[in-house]
Amino acid sequence: MEMFERFLDGYCNPENELFNYICKLCEKGLEKCEKEKDKISTIGEWEKTASEIRKGFIKSIGGLDFEDSELKVEYKGDIDKGKYIIRKVIFQSLPGFYVTANLYVPRKIDKPVPGILFACGHSKAAKAEPRYQLAAIELALNKMVVLVVDPPGQGETIQMPERHDIDWGVREHSYIGLTCSLAGMNIARYFIHNLIKALDFLCSLDEVDETRIGVSGNSGGGTQTSYISLVDKRIQAAAPGCYLNGRRQYISRGHAHDSEQNIYDCMNFGLDYGDFISCFAPKPFRILSQQYDFFPIEGTMYSLEQARKIYSLYDSSDNVDIVIDKNMHGLSDVLRDGLVEHFSNVFSPEAEIQKENPQTYLEDEKSLWCTKTGCVIGEIPDARPLDEIVYADFLESRKCEAGLEERIEKVFSINRTPVKPLEKRINPVDFNGFKAMKVFWQNGIGISNAGVFIRGADSAAITYMLFENGTLEMEKRQDEILERLELGSVFVLDVSGTGAVKGAKFNNAPYYNMYGTMHKMCNDLMMCGSSLMELWINDIILSTLVNEGKKEIAAYGKMQPAAAIASLVCDGISGLVLPGKGIDYSKIMKCRAGFIPELEVFGFSKYIDYDELIAKLKELGKCR
Repeated sequence: MEMFERFLDGYCNPENELFNYICKLCEKGLEKCEKEKDKISTIGEWEKTASEIRKGFIKSIGGLDFEDSELKVEYKGDIDKGKYIIRKVIFQSLPGFYVTANLYVPRKIDKPVPGILFACGHSKAAKAEPRYQLAAIELALNKMVVLVVDPPGQGETIQMPERHDIDWGVREHSYIGLTCSLAGMNIARYFIHNLIKALDFLCSLDEVDETRIGVSGNSGGGTQTSYISLVDKRIQAAAPGCYLNGRRQYISRGHAHDSEQNIYDCMNFGLDYGDFISCFAPKPFRILSQQYDFFPIEGTMYSLEQARKIYSLYDSSDNVDIVIDKNMHGLSDVLRDGLVEHFSNVFSPEAEIQKENPQTYLEDEKSLWCTKTGCVIGEIPDARPLDEIVYADFLESRKCEAGLEERIEKVFSINRTPVKPLEKRINPVDFNGFKAMKVFWQNGIGISNAGVFIRGADSAAITYMLFENGTLEMEKRQDEILERLELGSVFVLDVSGTGAVKGAKFNNAPYYNMYGTMHKMCNDLMMCGSSLMELWINDIILSTLVNEGKKEIAAYGKMQPAAAIASLVCDGISGLVLPGKGIDYSKIMKCRAGFIPELEVFGFSKYIDYDELIAKLKELGKCR
């Protein structure tokens, strides 16, 4: 039995309010940055802006100031392909963090040639994925040295091979990515650092001309290409595929990003997709796009247009272009031809591009392995998985010197003195013999909150009950509610996006699962410098003004962190009860708990020790 009928008993439609709010929040930040960029008229003005964007990006991913470590390059065998050799390489990116790669070296070169770093997209085979092999083969046949690198979670660098509950690739990325977000960083910093070390290796080779270094990759590899091009000045030409589009165009499509693509606060410090191109100016940059991609081609064209304005400041408009194939997401033959042509024209314009069928050179996956088992974890004795490295980095970066409330303010923007809303109380109903009233109101940002007020014997004492699915759980939670009604009244609260004000489903993944509707909204809020938990904290504080009486909160599951923080900072909350096992941040930080997107709060664990928070509430007599 649902207490509210749909659309809050027909009074209003809350189903798109949260999503629309997030879209407007994104657009507000983007519009501000766009207006500032539109004023730029000189190279000096742009380079100052580009420097700020680059610094903002590096800060938002948690920095790239890793302790320097030896590459410890090991060659694990060669495959002689006649016109080129494939060398199997393992190098160390961080102490105990090993990267597997294939190095394609052309035969019959009498002087250093261009070096191309190829970043793999989301394929389990990674460097052995046929489409990525074909790109490397054609580049090698055109006298370029190519280094194809396995990213974390793919190929031979799957980080959690023993975990049957966490699949390879983007699933690993999301689990470790959640830990990174809580630690105030982004998993992208480890992807980028791997590529920086790969460039160190590539540039050290006698066969490579370090003044002619290019980078390419498709999909997730397109993301990595964009990132490394932004931060490493050694890159002289870039060609990312199937990634660059426009933030405004992408946000409204309903697709969730991969964890490494969700850059904290990027909507506000000016990092649109086009800035990866513009910040590369005036060096040659080619976008590789599929017209039928889930990444909107309209956004890609917008970014290209914006980038051309910057390139024109350098009189280098011809140095940025695009190849579009009419196909779905993926590195097609057309896009591969585009990237080979790009690097050939940039680095060897006098040479004729060699056309040969690359299919005849393909290798099977195992033949390209650098390890015996196909995974560095478990084979190399001192190999450390990324989740352990991230956890160790988190422990080193924790900031718990200041007072707890001061640290909370670093993570959340909290309105401690909200204005009492003009709530509506409608359609009384019976709840197991108790009179219940439906209540709803608009919070301070135009999103509906709701609740069911059930009058108990003592109306001066109210228990606010925060279930994970709000009022939608009232039927299955009858016993707990009735138990509370013996102590006083009960108010079952629906904060933003829960219960009767739950948002409409807008993509194909299950609503609360990875890449589902809730995951998407939490990702986008983070890119706006906010979080769903921040909204919930403010909703809870505001809700205390809706009812008169002494208020205690009983919060369940993922509602508990928001309730705990609200209870600490709000004088209108006299007590907090946390039934059940609750949230164990120590397990989450070690990737040993279920994935809960609503907990993705940038810097939460860096600044807030959840156990300390609960201990403080107990010390104040507010938690039992």
